[in-house]
Amino acid sequence: MAPKGTESALHSIFDSGAYADATIRCGTREFKIHKAIVCTQSEFFVNAFKQQAFKEGETVIITMNEDDPDIIAAALEFLYTSKYSLPADDRSTMLFHLAIYEIADMVQNWELRALAENKFTTVARAYWNKGDFPLAVQKVYAVAPPGA
Repeated sequence: MAPKGTESALHSIFDSGAYADATIRCGTREFKIHKAIVCTQSEFFVNAFKQQAFKEGETVIITMNEDDPDIIAAALEFLYTSKYSLPADDRSTMLFHLAIYEIADMVQNWELRALAENKFTTVARAYWNKGDFPLAVQKVYAVAPPGA
């Protein structure tokens, strides 16, 4: 097999979970992750995997059952590729970007949060007259209230 470029290799290990040294469980999905990738970009993961601090540090398994698996998948995709994909279902794009913003805030990845904010702003400007806009505005005020 020919050597891969860095971007291609990161896509490959994200998709396959090859050489993973930790796991995130979210609902019925399981994500094989690499601490070297996620901990270098997220204080949340650094803290979660600390030895003798939390059980995750010993088990190297993080359970995130309260979160949407598609949101976790997109956030992890970003940590490996610097971008994230929308799910194939018919959910609101505006609300998806807001959920990404919220998880980025939780895992303390400010680049992901900025990307989600920019994507949300672009979509909101284009689709402010659609049915999900009022719900998106409510969510914005819940996730990032003015002055916060």
